[in-house]
Amino acid sequence: MDSVWNVKQVSEISTTLYSDFNLSEVIVHILQERNITDPEDIQRFLYGKLDDEHDPFLLKGMDVAVIRIKEAIDRGEKILVHGDYDVDGVTATAILGKTLEELGADYYLYLPERLKGGYGVSKKAVYYAREQTAKLIITVDCGISAYEEVMLANSFGIDVVVTDHHCPAGEELPQAYVIVNAWQKDCPYPFKELSGVGIAYKLARALLGGAVQEKFLDLVALGTVCDLSPLVDENRILVKYGLEKLDKGGNCGLVALKKMAKVRKKSNTGHLGFIYGPRINASGRLGSAEWALRLLITNSRREAESLSAALNEENKERQKLEQFILQEAIRKVEQEINFNKEKIIVIWNSSWHLGVIGIVAQRLVERYNRPTIVISLDREAGFGRGSARSIKGLNIFQALTHASKFLTEFGGHEYAAGIEIAIGNLQLFREHINQYAQEIVGDTSFVKQFAVDAEITFSEINKKLLMELELLEPYGRGNPKPLFLTRGLICKERSIFLSKNTIKLWVTDGVYTYEAIWYKASVDTKIITGDRFDIIYNLVQRRWQDRDIITLEIKDLRMV
Repeated sequence: MDSVWNVKQVSEISTTLYSDFNLSEVIVHILQERNITDPEDIQRFLYGKLDDEHDPFLLKGMDVAVIRIKEAIDRGEKILVHGDYDVDGVTATAILGKTLEELGADYYLYLPERLKGGYGVSKKAVYYAREQTAKLIITVDCGISAYEEVMLANSFGIDVVVTDHHCPAGEELPQAYVIVNAWQKDCPYPFKELSGVGIAYKLARALLGGAVQEKFLDLVALGTVCDLSPLVDENRILVKYGLEKLDKGGNCGLVALKKMAKVRKKSNTGHLGFIYGPRINASGRLGSAEWALRLLITNSRREAESLSAALNEENKERQKLEQFILQEAIRKVEQEINFNKEKIIVIWNSSWHLGVIGIVAQRLVERYNRPTIVISLDREAGFGRGSARSIKGLNIFQALTHASKFLTEFGGHEYAAGIEIAIGNLQLFREHINQYAQEIVGDTSFVKQFAVDAEITFSEINKKLLMELELLEPYGRGNPKPLFLTRGLICKERSIFLSKNTIKLWVTDGVYTYEAIWYKASVDTKIITGDRFDIIYNLVQRRWQDRDIITLEIKDLRMV
C-alpha cells in the first residue's frame, strides 16, 4: 500500500495572531494545528525563557529528598549515586555528581554494565553500597521498579532516594525513603514528560538554588533529546538554552566531542541525537559506560580530548557490529514473521550483542513501520534480554504490561522499553503480545504515514518564512520539523544519484525553481526532465560558496 499523506486542516486562520506576532499565515497555520493558539502559549513557545521553568519543589517528594541529602552531607555520610548506562542516565549521573561535588559531599558514582548487570538498580549495586559504607543511595533515571533492591537496602540501614521519569508498572511503588517522579500518584508537577536527566537537573536546582539554572543545560539537552522525550513545554525551553550553552562552550567533555566531530555549525538537536549521543552511548553499549561518564565530569581539556577520541573509536566498532546484526535480523524477519498475523515483530538470537539490539530494533521499525522487540539470548543462563521500539498508535509499555506474566522484568515508556524473559516463554510471549496488538491496532497503522503541516506554493517560500521557522526550533519528538506539500511541480533537470539512496534534482512550478534532495529514495527511482509530481518536504537553508541556498529535503514524491 502507498504511503498516506495526512494534510492537517485548520478551520480558520486567526488574522489576529499573525498581526499581533508579525508572523506569516503559514506559521500561524502550523501553530494552530499544533494546538498552540492562546497568545500566552504562543509567546512561551516562540520566546520562552528559563524563568518560565516550573519550580522543582512542585515535584512530589522533592522537599523531603533535599532535606535527606543535605542531612547526609552535614553528617559526612557516604552517598552512592546510581545511574544508568544510556545517554539519559549518564548525563543525569554527571549532573548529580557535579552537584554533590560542589556541596562537598562524600559520594560515589555507580553505573551498571549493560552486559553484566542489566537495566536498572541491581542487588549487586546495593551490596556495593554496603561495602562502601554508604548510608544513602540516590537513583537517577532508574529505581521506580526496584522493589526488592530497595527492600534490601532498607535491611542494610541504607536510605534510598529514587529519582526517575519512567512510568510505574502498577500501583505498588518501592518502599524508598522518598520518590521523586512526576508520574507518581498525586504529584502536582504540571509537566510529566521530563527525562531522567531533567529530573536530576531539577534535583540539582533544588539543592543548589538558582545558581545552577544555566550550569548543566547542555547536559540536560543531550540527555533529553537522546531519550526521545517530547520537545514541548519545559523540555523545549531546557533544550533550546542547552544548545545555546553548548555553542558558547559549556561542558568540557561536550566541547571536546564537538571539536573531534568537526561540528562548526550552530548546534541543533540533530547534532545531539546523531553525533554526540551515539558516541556517549558507545562505551555503554559495548562494555562499561565509565569512559562516557568520565568525559562528562572531567574539567581537564586534555583528558576530555583523549576520552572523546576513544569514544569515537568505540562508536566505529559499534557501527560495524550494528550493521552485521541488522542484516541478520532482516533475514530473520523475512523468514519468520507473517505480517498478516503478527503486528509486532518479536525476534531473538543468542549471537546478537546486547549492546546494539536497541539500535537494531529502531532500524527495523524504520524499515517495516511496525513495533519491534529484539532479544539477545543467554542460553546458558536460560533467559534473554531485549529492547523494544514502537510507532505512533501502539504504546509499547502498555503492550508489555499486558503480556507481563511472560516476563521476569520490564520497564520503559510509550516508544521504547527493555525486557528480561525466560527462554521458555519466548514463543508464548510473541503470541500473546500480538494477540493484544490485533485487538487495539488497525492495519492502517502500519502504512507509512506523513503528517503534512501545510500545503503551500513556491511563491510563499522566502527568507522571512525560513527565519520564522527557526522560531519553532528545537525540533524533535512532539515538535517535528514542519512538513510541507506542494503540488503540480515539474522536474527541470533529470535526477542524479549522489549515493545509493540519495538523489538530487531541480524542481520548478514554472516560475520559481529550487534544489531538492531525496535522502531515502528507492534505488530504482528515475525522474527525468519534464516529469510532473507532488512532493512533501522540509525546508532547509544551507551555505554554499558564500551564499545561502534554500533546499527542499524531499520526504515522499508522487507522480501525477
